[in-house]
Amino acid sequence: MVIKFVNLSIILNSCRSILQNILKKRCNLEWPSNDKKGVFISVKYENYKSLTSSEQSNLTAMKFDRLNLDLVADILLSIDLKTLDKSIIVKENLSIKTIKIINSKINSLKELGNYQLTDNEFKLFQNKIKDSIIQLDPSYPINEILELVPKEIKINKEDRIKVKEIKEKGKDFMNEINDSQHSDYIKSELYCEQALANIELYKKNLWQHIEALFTKDNVEPIYSARNNALQSCIQCPYNYRSYHILGITMQMTGHYPNAINCYNHALELLSKSDQSLAPTNQIEIINKDKDISVKRESERVYLSDGSRNFDAEIKRFIQNNKFNQYNHEKLPQNNFSKSQIASMVMQSSKSPAYWESRGLDIKGMDYLSTDDYKNAFKYLSNSARYFPNSYIGLSIIYQFGLGVKEDQDMSFSLLYEASLHDPFLNIGNDPNALMNQNTGVASAIVRIASRLYNGQRCDIDLPKALYFYKKSAEINDSEGLEIYGDMLLNGDRFIKDIQKDEKKAIQYLKKAESFGMQKARSILRMYKEAKEKPTKSKITSINNNGKEENDDENNKSEKEIAILELIQKINSTGIDIEDLLNNFDDDDFNEDYYGEDYYEDDYYEDDYYEDDYYDDDDNNHSFD
Repeated sequence: MVIKFVNLSIILNSCRSILQNILKKRCNLEWPSNDKKGVFISVKYENYKSLTSSEQSNLTAMKFDRLNLDLVADILLSIDLKTLDKSIIVKENLSIKTIKIINSKINSLKELGNYQLTDNEFKLFQNKIKDSIIQLDPSYPINEILELVPKEIKINKEDRIKVKEIKEKGKDFMNEINDSQHSDYIKSELYCEQALANIELYKKNLWQHIEALFTKDNVEPIYSARNNALQSCIQCPYNYRSYHILGITMQMTGHYPNAINCYNHALELLSKSDQSLAPTNQIEIINKDKDISVKRESERVYLSDGSRNFDAEIKRFIQNNKFNQYNHEKLPQNNFSKSQIASMVMQSSKSPAYWESRGLDIKGMDYLSTDDYKNAFKYLSNSARYFPNSYIGLSIIYQFGLGVKEDQDMSFSLLYEASLHDPFLNIGNDPNALMNQNTGVASAIVRIASRLYNGQRCDIDLPKALYFYKKSAEINDSEGLEIYGDMLLNGDRFIKDIQKDEKKAIQYLKKAESFGMQKARSILRMYKEAKEKPTKSKITSINNNGKEENDDENNKSEKEIAILELIQKINSTGIDIEDLLNNFDDDDFNEDYYGEDYYEDDYYEDDYYEDDYYDDDDNNHSFD
């Protein structure tokens, strides 16, 4: 058996039309418009010797068509991992298959065709595909799907019975979805069930880890749910339930205009269908969900360029959800003795009211920690006027309904109120006052950011979360410095439009490290190790136009460097490929056999590099 190494740019150029047909037929995929070259792949030819010389130098339609689906998908997804068109995966219905491919390779790398991914390549591939599914642009497919309103809606009774049976048996919905014998409606309903299951998982994760403010893995199920609902709409565009659930997931992830569109479309479909088959009060339920999205969207303030004015939003929100400190039972402010208060006032510029309120806050938080919510509320509501840290305790009380009716709007309003206080205002000479005051306000800011990022008993709002993470770093909060510094250095899986700033990121992370933050220390250590890693030589590849391109191979293994160098030599010379590759009769590359000096530059003669080698059309074959 002989292995023929082929530059992927040649594959893409020579077999573009063939690959397009395969992708469309097998994967229901459209070819992306921004494909990049320079990725290499190897292809086996079992009957290589039987081919003509022309066939040996080019991929034929027959041979390329025999590549398996995994390989075809990987060719597409490896073209340009950095600028991959995220909408392709979701819109063209490859996401489920892609996830299955990824999951099957989590624990061990497997060959895709004959191309063995390195550890780094595989991790990049795995993470990028997950990101592509998670970070789908929610506005992209909605309008196109909403236009598919059928004139007549009929649902087979047997299909409804089948869906009911599957639900009752509690089968794996994903396995059922892949069963080709099911109708589009059944598959659509199963996607709905999978979406609802992911929504429940998302809620369960958040409630179990409600105080794990900086754990970001808990939010993945809600994005999976949104993807499931979108797949349901694509599978069966006349299923009103698909659009209702898609609206819910859009709402939970903060995309209110899209949510409103989905709810309206669900109502339109429901009006055309047999409403006797729908659950009781379904129209009322959808309208109620829609009203929430309408209300939330009305609370946002936009600038002329379409961006949001967060400062104006916060002030409006506080005004609409004002906490009245004077409607609560007054407490005697004698938590410190007169001599203690006098001493504190002498040591700082704080007033007696401030120190008395601080004493009330301490006592209120003690009551809160012992589950005495009634007294906690009394003391904290009295201390908040002069000691804004108390707003955080009150916010927790409203967030979880501890002795009062749960009110998420009031909970956020109190956190916003705390965040507006200047942490460095009137600190005086008391270092403890500086520490406590700054920590309190910063804690409110970081708590807001975390709740908006994770959707903790609220809708996710990633742009506003980023705004508050940045704000927390700017006032030197240790956790804010760590989180925002990491975002500036490495980006974020869910927030797509972060402008990376390496210099500022390192400044923030170093400051966080000086405060004892261990994660910041680890990030800086990995960053330093990556910077100090020896630089490998650059590999020159040839693009479609016959021009040389350099691919930085710093992160490649020695094995990958050696193989890529060999491929580059092969693609740059006119010698017989079979002669060069007669040693490659095994799938494994044996480094020990060839020895360290095998790939020294002088192994290949400079004469092999002809200036006019790429002037001909040998590498520009087309089967169109």
